[in-house]
Amino acid sequence: MKLTYVFPLLLTALLTLFFSIPACATARDGEDIFSDFVNSFIVADTDTIVGLFEEKAQFWGTTSPEFVEDRSGIRSYFEVFFTKYPAGAVRATETNLAVRTLSESAVLVSGLWQIEIITEEITIPLRVSMLVRRKTDRWQISQFHNSLMPNYQTMDSAKVLSEHYAQQKGPIKAVENYFDYFNDADKQALNDNSDSPFIFSAGNKTTAHDKYGDSVDFDGLKDIGWAYSSINSAELVYKDDASAMVAINFSRYNTNNEAISTTDVTYMLVFKDDMWKLKAGFVQGDLSLGKK
Repeated sequence: MKLTYVFPLLLTALLTLFFSIPACATARDGEDIFSDFVNSFIVADTDTIVGLFEEKAQFWGTTSPEFVEDRSGIRSYFEVFFTKYPAGAVRATETNLAVRTLSESAVLVSGLWQIEIITEEITIPLRVSMLVRRKTDRWQISQFHNSLMPNYQTMDSAKVLSEHYAQQKGPIKAVENYFDYFNDADKQALNDNSDSPFIFSAGNKTTAHDKYGDSVDFDGLKDIGWAYSSINSAELVYKDDASAMVAINFSRYNTNNEAISTTDVTYMLVFKDDMWKLKAGFVQGDLSLGKK
């Protein structure tokens, strides 16, 4: 083969090899994605923040009541925060950031940042660490941990975040969890998430039970056609530091997914043991709990 033919082929092969080698990860990759996070946080852009995370990212938020391992949980966390602190209510700044390259497709970000609750004139210093990975041509957060800095501002900061924590495990969420436990016929979970005594009032009849689970007979409910319940709407009527009321409209369904009843009920909740617990239920009209 003549050299005039060999050289173009060799050049083409070298160029193909060069452009097929992925660029190595740099500190800038980690800094950029954290900057995107902070900028989106300031404007309360939940969609953009969630998009920065992998589908199965591991997440510990500053006030996370539980370890989250998917985008839906991450979305819920920030939706709650931005409900309390919408765009314009918070400033956020990076104060010190270090990035370590682990491989061509992974960087570790660790550092300090702070948020300022403008309306409450409180600055909250935070520390963050996150693993950022590249899949194909996109960098995303694979693991995220954020926590409060233990310094002289901790007392004021802890008060603000404690209120946020209580809101995160808020009254409406507590009622939604209750419906999940009810559909699972899990009396123990219902009892763990209700206060004693639990008061139930339907029509002109009011009864008191040691715990909520004690008021329900699931076999009796199934005998009258119940298979599961679903919330149609939920409204927070009132909330302070110790109590709340939530108005619910829900339907009961049979095994054919046909609605067999629709009911309005107002729940009273109390904040005890660092969680919202059901204290009473007030039903407009009659509602069977399965007991004869």
